[in-house]
Amino acid sequence: MSDDLFETRLLEDTLVGFQQPLRVQPETEPALTHPGGWLDRAILTRLLSKLFDYAKAHNLCFSVASVELMSQIKSPEEARKISIVASNLFRSQLRESDTLLQYGLKTMCIILPHADQKRGQKVLARLRGAAAKTAMIGAHDEAVEPVFGLSSDFSGPQSPGENVLAHAELSLKRAVELYLLQPR
Repeated sequence: MSDDLFETRLLEDTLVGFQQPLRVQPETEPALTHPGGWLDRAILTRLLSKLFDYAKAHNLCFSVASVELMSQIKSPEEARKISIVASNLFRSQLRESDTLLQYGLKTMCIILPHADQKRGQKVLARLRGAAAKTAMIGAHDEAVEPVFGLSSDFSGPQSPGENVLAHAELSLKRAVELYLLQPR
């Protein structure tokens, strides 16, 4: 599948969340990814830019949550196994209109249509609660802990997609820094 066709299908699937509050996601596809693996930054930026333009044109709000799976995972195979477990867990807690995207070895992005910062925090509280009740264990019996960031402010000097992603990554970076300061 060409990147253009893939991006069109990804955009259409994600826009369903803005257009219809309910949709069905098969459990066998917990996180949307590129056929060759996770999404690259360019594809994600273009998608977020189009979503930003759509939301602005229709006077809709949305938030973007970022998730980093904190662990010592090094191999892509192990990371893929853990990300499938995490994706299935997160998908079970998300609204049907939300879109879960894998865009790094241990990083995910969740697009939350019709969610301002307050509603986005409620979604993250559900995800944190479910993660706390579920043991995600890496290949070497280590705990895998998700860390969440959230952004609904997308202002900035770059393209809309770059601004959206930059704010999401900044919120995640702050959350990871706080996580690393916590005693273990």
